[in-house]
Amino acid sequence: MLVSLRWQKWKLAYDADATRRMYELRVGKGKSNCSSPWYRNFYSNEQPGPILPAEAKGLFDTLGIELGREVELLCPPVDSRLKWYTGFLGFVGRIAGGPDASGWQKRSAPHAITDRFEIGFAQAHSFWQGDFEGQPTVEVIYSTEVPWVLSEPDPDIEWIAKQKGRHRQTTRKGP
Repeated sequence: MLVSLRWQKWKLAYDADATRRMYELRVGKGKSNCSSPWYRNFYSNEQPGPILPAEAKGLFDTLGIELGREVELLCPPVDSRLKWYTGFLGFVGRIAGGPDASGWQKRSAPHAITDRFEIGFAQAHSFWQGDFEGQPTVEVIYSTEVPWVLSEPDPDIEWIAKQKGRHRQTTRKGP
């Protein structure tokens, strides 16, 4: 049964029990299913403030979202000790009012909770096809900045250095 919630600039209709059931049934990605260094770094951070502010955690709990079960976690390569992650979670429901973050790339709809955490909602749910068994699903899109905490080196540093080297080789003029 859908119930309504007004949160920031959105009115959301959600079914927390149905969402919890879908997370129980889902066999998908999440912190225990991915061994990439970016995932391990994200889930190894012991600094919950930058990763998940209390306001977002409370919202996710209310909506029935199981943290650590992101269907996708993106981390674009940056040469920095801080990594910018974008995570995608979902819940059974619909956006009853407020902006749709489907145009996230255009920075159209996120809400900044802190200077390191922003969130938006999209009715279009490209990552969730089939996971919620045909129920209306809202995709939660959040971005956050977290430090690199693993003892192993950040693979982005080496990759970016190689890219810079290739660029220099292809743009060099003369003998």
